[in-house]
Amino acid sequence: MPGPLVSLDNAVAPAFLQRVFLPGPTHPAAFVSKRSVTLTIAGQTLSIRTDADDARLRRIVRKVDGRVDEIRRGAPSIPTAKVHLLAALTLAEELVQCEDARDEALAAAAHAPEPEAIARREAAAARVADGHRQLDLLASRAVRTLDEDLQQLESEPVPHDGTSDS
Repeated sequence: MPGPLVSLDNAVAPAFLQRVFLPGPTHPAAFVSKRSVTLTIAGQTLSIRTDADDARLRRIVRKVDGRVDEIRRGAPSIPTAKVHLLAALTLAEELVQCEDARDEALAAAAHAPEPEAIARREAAAARVADGHRQLDLLASRAVRTLDEDLQQLESEPVPHDGTSDS
């Protein structure tokens, strides 16, 4: 179950609505609301008590109105109640998608290496790279030394024991 339910004037609504929408001044939780507001959503008037600011309320109303209008344009013969339910469903689907994206981001962040681990890994990579440079230097010196030794051997006369290879 997504969260505790509370009774709001003979209706059942999620507890989070107490923070935003509270019907009527006589509701037991009305003390957290700052003011009464009348909204018009999809042609319907709704009086609520809220502490949400006007800009936020306008965004919420525009979102709901937009979704209702979009569904009405796509299916003008659907009864109003069903249009409102479809709008609620599509908005709930968006909310679930946002929650899923948030949860995935939080899970990814939880599995992301900490800055100290990243610093240790980078330091280890730098040491490995330095080791590679040192090995390359040693290999170059060894090749040079072998070349010098080979040149010296080739320039020295070969002692002849008096036998011939032919």
